[in-house]
Amino acid sequence: MTRHPELQGLGAEAGPARQPPSHLERECEFLEAALSIPGLKGGWLAPRPGGDAVLALQYAQRDLAANTQRRSLVHARLSEAGLEAGAPAAATPAAEMHGALACWASPSGRRRVLVRAGAGAGGSAAAGGAAPGTILEVWGPLRLERVVSVPEAVHGSVFADPWFGGAGPSWSPDERSLVYVAEAPAPPPGPAWGGARDGRKESESAGPAAWHGVGPARDDWGERYTGRRSPSLFVLDTGSWSVARVAAGDADAYSMGQPVWTPRGDGIVFVRWPHAPDNFPGLTQRLGIVYCFNRPCHLALAPWLQVGAGARDEAAIEGAPLEAGFQGAAEAPAGGSYPAATLLTPGMSSAFSPRFSPDGGTLVFLSQAAAVESGAHAASASLHALTWCGAGPAPGPPHMLVGVEAGAPPAGPDPYAAFPGLYSGLIPAQPWVDADTLLLTSQWRSTTAVLAVSLSARSVQRVSPPPGPDHASWNLLAADAGWAVATRSSLHQPPSPYVAHLGRGEALGPTSWAHLDLGDAEDDAVPPELAATLRTLRTTVVCPEPGDDGADGSGPTWEALLLHAAGDGAPESASTPTPGEPPANIDQPTSADHAATTADHMISTGSSDSTPRPLLLMPHGGPHSAFSSEFSPVLGALCALGHDVLLVNYRGSTGFGEASLQALPGRVGELDVGDCLAALRRARALGAGAGAGAAVVGGSHGGFLAGHLLGQAPGDFFAGVLRNPVLDLGLMVQLSDIPDWCYVEAWGAEGARRARVKPLSEDLDRFHAVSPIAHVDKVTAPMLFLLGGKDRRVPLRDAQQYANALRVLRGEAGPATKILVFPEDNHALDSPQTEFEQWITALEWLQRHGPGSTTM
Repeated sequence: MTRHPELQGLGAEAGPARQPPSHLERECEFLEAALSIPGLKGGWLAPRPGGDAVLALQYAQRDLAANTQRRSLVHARLSEAGLEAGAPAAATPAAEMHGALACWASPSGRRRVLVRAGAGAGGSAAAGGAAPGTILEVWGPLRLERVVSVPEAVHGSVFADPWFGGAGPSWSPDERSLVYVAEAPAPPPGPAWGGARDGRKESESAGPAAWHGVGPARDDWGERYTGRRSPSLFVLDTGSWSVARVAAGDADAYSMGQPVWTPRGDGIVFVRWPHAPDNFPGLTQRLGIVYCFNRPCHLALAPWLQVGAGARDEAAIEGAPLEAGFQGAAEAPAGGSYPAATLLTPGMSSAFSPRFSPDGGTLVFLSQAAAVESGAHAASASLHALTWCGAGPAPGPPHMLVGVEAGAPPAGPDPYAAFPGLYSGLIPAQPWVDADTLLLTSQWRSTTAVLAVSLSARSVQRVSPPPGPDHASWNLLAADAGWAVATRSSLHQPPSPYVAHLGRGEALGPTSWAHLDLGDAEDDAVPPELAATLRTLRTTVVCPEPGDDGADGSGPTWEALLLHAAGDGAPESASTPTPGEPPANIDQPTSADHAATTADHMISTGSSDSTPRPLLLMPHGGPHSAFSSEFSPVLGALCALGHDVLLVNYRGSTGFGEASLQALPGRVGELDVGDCLAALRRARALGAGAGAGAAVVGGSHGGFLAGHLLGQAPGDFFAGVLRNPVLDLGLMVQLSDIPDWCYVEAWGAEGARRARVKPLSEDLDRFHAVSPIAHVDKVTAPMLFLLGGKDRRVPLRDAQQYANALRVLRGEAGPATKILVFPEDNHALDSPQTEFEQWITALEWLQRHGPGSTTM
């Protein structure tokens, strides 16, 4: 082991650029191949007369050289006859969406809008020298109908993310208008300084140079939204080719998003987030929102009248000037003001993701009231419905369709049989397989599943198959007019599309799905050498010993997924189908399939050359999130390159019932650490990591746990890799965009009451006691820190201070330490080049400090 910390930042070393070490050539090739696998990111259906449908699938592929994601579309024709015959779908070659930030199709599929950045964001200037902020391209079936240049004076950049943008913008019933979410217009420039003082304009004559000051600072929504103005609603009217802002409320007090048109097209239902949430009254700043379902939000209705005689301009709606060519698309009542937005969910602390039923008679939406009221950043969701009558809701409060499962799921021989509760953050844009049945994706323990909710029966059931031998996960893409399309993947199986079609009177169920053969579109998705290696991997569910249900009544304490090599002589089975091929037993799912992959016996994790495989323990972030068995190219590459990977869902994870989730706040650094160590012991008892030792790898709260594990159990790990880790809550509470997280996770139920801008001394004592820095003096394993320079969730100063403390406390006898800072990355560290460099650096770190290494 080296005798002093090796503190390095990106670009810290002078001289010519270093080449990757030759011993990492194979690792680089495998990781590049894994990251080149296209991800299936979305899809939509356009039903056709006669029962057929056109399916559009949107893929994204990392371009490492350009450091960007390349998006493409594949179209396929679906027919009942083709499904019955098992014939490949007539799929088009992938067509790249060059330069497009988003693509939105109308319900009929006959119109499409592409969003591109204007000159201010790398686009080209408009004709006449104008510098638009956003370009909207409207396409018909065969031609480009119009290019609309939207200047910053109308709105800023478009929100295409699922948080504010939802499942995408909404087309009006007649497909004439499109409502979407974008930044509020740019504020007036700051004060003018310098220049002539005699009233002359700089543009009219020579004189002293002038400039504008910065103006007052403005709050934003934190991580991922740094510098972005508040989300607002805008309507593109393709009859008048106008863009107008929706008068939806006080833009200084609220942000608006996730809009949908009412069934008659005379109003817009949307989500409204207050900038000063009332569940943390002691915190006065606007709090970060991404990944935070504990932010109060409400549904509201804004009336909308189409352009007609007497249409007024934007100044009459919002009091803001509008540049030439952009008149308002609204009509004021004669002699009156524009009607105010109406609150639809009074008395509810959370309501979001609105969707209307096909007949227009019901408005359904999700709620995360359990998160808002407890302060946990995510919790069990509930699904609600409002009866809709013409222009608005019927009298009375919303009724419950799916409630919160408050207790632990009942025990049984198959833990995946019992519904654990609803864990869904968004209803898809097309969720209706028929007029009564809504489909959505939900976490179900360590998998994701497709659920069906009946409006009439107010019931919920899983309609995707049980996990099966390869412990697969399912995700819904779209459902419409009897068609449903989903993806199926596992930790070692890239996603493949599956389709179901229901005849009249048929119900969707686990046996309804058939693999959608896209032919050449899927054949080359995975590089051949990597595909061959993935077929040799297995997924095993690792569970607590029988009877270990937690003394607090929260149910089973943890569950883990072990991705490992099959070992010598392991047969090729249905658990490892060739990428793109359906598993052999898709039509006969049984509970026994899950039991077959649950470890209650020794597992074979050796490679064909009997080389010991180090075990990587990976706790997830959050802490109120979960690992699911969906495919991850990084995890596949790590396992293919000689590591077994243990993904731990500890108490506090989503997908295991509300009691298990709420058991963790107030006991972080204790229950979650204990569950990780129990999972490690259980995996070792089953043979994982034999002869090679274990390392811990984690990000965010997973990095928090990595720090705790290295300090509380220093003899169990030979190295640690920490990605934007939480290491000192007392420091994080002063720097983070979510200081409420520190109070809730440290104090539990009383955290919301205690939360304040200036922590009390007892708060700081508690923060220190539950933080990894309390155990820094016991760390012996080498630690690699991977940090984002623009991280506002866990600013990099947290890890830097921890490394400084480690150096001071341990001195020259301390473990090796290395820091990489990616200056343009935020908390996720997910830009393509950063993703590659961090994991190749982690692989080199684990090799250098693993058992038998000469540096140990």
